Amino acid sequence: MAAVFYTYTGGDIFKTIPGDASSLVNIQTLDNLVSNDGSLAIYTSIGIVMNEIVQFFPTFDDVIHFLYFGRGLGSISVSGVLFSDCSHSIPGLQSLFSSIEAMKGQEVAVSLLGISFYALVTSSNCVIMGEPDTMAEFQITLQVTKDSLGSPT
Repeated sequence: MAAVFYTYTGGDIFKTIPGDASSLVNIQTLDNLVSNDGSLAIYTSIGIVMNEIVQFFPTFDDVIHFLYFGRGLGSISVSGVLFSDCSHSIPGLQSLFSSIEAMKGQEVAVSLLGISFYALVTSSNCVIMGEPDTMAEFQITLQVTKDSLGSPT
């Protein structure tokens, strides 16, 4: 589990500050939910798949020719955890649902280490668990429509 229950002072046995992926990624409408200000939500993983459109032509002389048509539809998958407070409620759950509602049918700006993506939400899920602590795991899948990676020459 990604939660850490100690105070880092810099001079103790812990040499690095644990963290989550929120410092590496910015997602336009989820930034208010997942931030570095001590909120009860963190990203646990972010996956990006970039597809290309290629037509292959195998020949009888064991040579494979291809035509490259350009970028295909890629996808971004964002997973995270919403933690509970001391009363066993999940305060970020309503904010998560509001963020998902705001992203429906809209191009969402996603930035990962300075690379820009624009994507549409195609699915989201949320699983609420009671053990070992009350928490909710969420996953949002977006289909990439544009990116700043450029075209191959």
